[in-house]
Amino acid sequence: MEQKLRAFDLDMRFGPCLGITRLQRWERAHANGLNPPAEIKELLEATTNPAQKENLWRDYKDTL
Repeated sequence: MEQKLRAFDLDMRFGPCLGITRLQRWERAHANGLNPPAEIKELLEATTNPAQKENLWRDYKDTL
């Protein structure tokens, strides 16, 4: 699961991910017709782990 979520974070086709959650990024990409993988949304909605809802760069947003 974590590998798929990290791959989503690193896929620039879906826009930048700093400052937003993975689900927010997925929804923005979907709204803009970028066809993000439905599996990612399913994984994010199913997880109860708060860390998995954040993107790979979650710790860097406060350093900018």
